[in-house]
Amino acid sequence: MRKSGKFSWQWVGLFLGVSAAPALAGFSTYGLGMDVETGSVSNAALHVQVVNNLWNSTSVSGSPTNTYTNDFAGVACDNYAKAWLVTTIYGGSNLNTAKITAKVNGSTVADLTVGNAGSVNDANANVYGSSVTGIWVLSLPVNPAYLHTNGSADTVSVVVSNKTTGATAPFDGRTYYQALVTISQSTSLTNTLDYAFAAGGGDIGTSSGYVTSRTLNLGAISSSDITQADLYATYIYGDAGQNDALLLNGTSLLGNDVATKNGTANYPADFVHAGLSSTNLLSTNNLLKFTVDSADVSGGESSLRPELAVLGVTHPVPEPASLAVLALGGLTLLNNRRARK
Repeated sequence: MRKSGKFSWQWVGLFLGVSAAPALAGFSTYGLGMDVETGSVSNAALHVQVVNNLWNSTSVSGSPTNTYTNDFAGVACDNYAKAWLVTTIYGGSNLNTAKITAKVNGSTVADLTVGNAGSVNDANANVYGSSVTGIWVLSLPVNPAYLHTNGSADTVSVVVSNKTTGATAPFDGRTYYQALVTISQSTSLTNTLDYAFAAGGGDIGTSSGYVTSRTLNLGAISSSDITQADLYATYIYGDAGQNDALLLNGTSLLGNDVATKNGTANYPADFVHAGLSSTNLLSTNNLLKFTVDSADVSGGESSLRPELAVLGVTHPVPEPASLAVLALGGLTLLNNRRARK
């Protein structure tokens, strides 16, 4: 933590605060939408990692337990301020249920039952269900203390067990991807990171029943100097040639066919990244739009599931000497005004 006298840069993030919409939970055939959390963290860096191509072409409903374990690159840092695990599990029917146990480096992040759409089991916080086949998005806050700070890999384990049959076969248990989003802190960075984290069931499509677009308010971004700005997004069920767009404040970031089902599995995730400049951002509300609407693209996707979006904007922090000069200049100006009266 960097200090100058009794002033601490850490309090900048606390003063700016963190806003979070209430976590949606439950099931809707055509998607519940996505929740957004925003905040500001001092001396911080954003890391977004996705392990893709986890889908198995053959149903694993006949297996009582399915385990998905992956290592994510570690970060050498002082500590972590925020972390989230996002993954999607396929049920085969929205009436089936299963127990999902998620761990990071051996510590339990979640241990819950999902499924049984319309009843008690689909009401878990941070779980978003859609489709009659039961596609369950888990957006799980991770205790930052569970992560390694010495650069060692962080191991994520997701186990599907206790499967039941609400339709014609037990809970399927296949998965699409795992995403680990972290915000690390190191005093050597001397910066401020504004971030927005959005996850959930952002289903869109041109088929009957779907909304054709979803717009997320990623909050205000400081107008101070920007050293780096990045936007990440993850989709499933994209198709090449069925068009879709990702708009930030009305500007298309990645063309008219963002989600293309690019991967080696039958149903890979599309993990995309766009580098941003200050011209893409606003000091008020920054609106991110996932769209297949005919007003934005022609030949839109029949069904597409945006599930994750992360914005990170880094600002430099003035050196203490610069702050002293600014403060001295302000005092001089004030004294001069008083002398004129």
